[in-house]
Amino acid sequence: MGVSAVPPLTIGVAMMSAVGLVWMLASRSLKRPTNYWDSLAVFRLKNNKGMEVQISSVGAAIMKLSVPDKRGQVADVVLGYDDASTYAIGEPVTYFGVVVGRCANRIAGAKFTLLGKEYKLLANNGPNALHGGALGLHKRVWEGQTGYPGHVRFTVTYTLASDRNELTCLITATTDTDTPINIAQHSYSCLVPGGYDHNYVLNNMGSQARFIVRKGIASSLPKLAATVRDPQSGRAMDVSTTAAGVQLYTGNFLGGEVIGKGGASYQKHDGFCLETQALPNSVNEPTFPSVIITPADKYRHETVYRFYNT
Repeated sequence: MGVSAVPPLTIGVAMMSAVGLVWMLASRSLKRPTNYWDSLAVFRLKNNKGMEVQISSVGAAIMKLSVPDKRGQVADVVLGYDDASTYAIGEPVTYFGVVVGRCANRIAGAKFTLLGKEYKLLANNGPNALHGGALGLHKRVWEGQTGYPGHVRFTVTYTLASDRNELTCLITATTDTDTPINIAQHSYSCLVPGGYDHNYVLNNMGSQARFIVRKGIASSLPKLAATVRDPQSGRAMDVSTTAAGVQLYTGNFLGGEVIGKGGASYQKHDGFCLETQALPNSVNEPTFPSVIITPADKYRHETVYRFYNT
């Protein structure tokens, strides 16, 4: 993806990597004082095109993403919080900017059957399990939690190109037993408002997706999934991915009770997400592409966010 402005920023759990900067996503216990979370590292990636990204150790969250508009005015275009502690222990849970899983989106009835055994998950969305449950990756408890089988090792690598305003998020995972894996980056952009919560099958695959997608990979290289433009500022964003689908969610449940960066009160539709991922509830839908990863597999999900002006 070109030359990165700084070494790629890699997040690992119970593992180390020779590539870029690596750190472990804190301890497994959420029972820590606020100052503990706020003392964790926040990493900054910056290029010579005016783009800057801040990434928290908690939940691998994109806390800030600043890009220039057509007039050269730089602004932060993602929703989020000023401090790491709110990502870890803040209520209500908003998933601002975090990596979610082990299975993104909803699993109906908070259960699934794999190899003849039923697994019951922790329901956190009515009767359903949403984004890996209450202790999913967004809370940085990354192994053997919330009812899923096996132990999984995840790595998230963020790369900011030096010669263009393009951020790449690469997520990989390996497992010691068969398990469903479907990870998504859950940043809320504030380029334009909306009113949706829909999942779209990409690349015109339609019902043929289950014959094309393998181990969560729809294409070896990222393909364009969506383009968003803000006529007022001139900012535009292309989202490309190797995933089979994208969930368009427009902050339908924000209602002013969430206080974000700079004391902002986030209202309904103040931001939207383009969550590249597998199809919802795939683990219970035999006509959908499988999300089951075995010990012989390596899960790989790459998404590219390209910013420019029109």
